[in-house]
Amino acid sequence: MAFPKTCAGALSAIQQMCTSGSFYSLKAYGHTADAYQHWSVGQDHAAIEDLCLVSYDLCNSTGYLAYNYEPWAYEGALHWYLTHCIAAPVFDMDAILSVMLSADPIQVEYFVGLVDAYRQSIWNRPFNQDFYAALARGFMIWP
Repeated sequence: MAFPKTCAGALSAIQQMCTSGSFYSLKAYGHTADAYQHWSVGQDHAAIEDLCLVSYDLCNSTGYLAYNYEPWAYEGALHWYLTHCIAAPVFDMDAILSVMLSADPIQVEYFVGLVDAYRQSIWNRPFNQDFYAALARGFMIWP
């Protein structure tokens, strides 16, 4: 089955993938129960046949969940949707400062407590003069 290579098409393909994958997962579960029933009454060959069907159904289930459906046959509709249809928010210094300035007092208290705890954890450690000198030199030059 082919879907249009759009976000809506990818969602339709993902829904179909999940439906088909669930169908085969349920079939595998049923064959597992059958295998147990056959094994418990001494029908070993029937139990082995059921276990082979379990393996077949699980392979189909994972195949539907990972690949299939044109035009995403190789990359998969789920991967395509996640990389093309969901925009990641901008995460830069402006965003960080904006969040910090709009934080409520409880969040500020938690952040300061966390920073103080980190500071306390390194308080008695040996002072690395070269590291902190290089760190300070990095702040001497502003763009």
